[in-house]
Amino acid sequence: MRVVASDEASAFVLEHGGRLWVRLRSTRCCRSLLTYLDASTDAPSGTFRRVAGADGGFDVYMQEDLPRLPTELHVTLSHFPRRSVQAFWNGCAWVE
Repeated sequence: MRVVASDEASAFVLEHGGRLWVRLRSTRCCRSLLTYLDASTDAPSGTFRRVAGADGGFDVYMQEDLPRLPTELHVTLSHFPRRSVQAFWNGCAWVE
């Protein structure tokens, strides 16, 4: 898995401990189940495994029971409503 992170996102993760935790989240909308990635610099509950180190110098931990890993994990920094990291699976907001 290749980690593609913006300089701004890399700096944010490093400022907050150097670890990025990524897990799947699901919600129902319009009779469909939508699955997306939830990224955080705070360790959530559950079992995770280290899957990659980003070029920006931080480690990425993914939820243990993922059926597969993406080819690329894109990481950006959001400024609204608060500064936080966002992760995208192979460049997409939703996981197939």
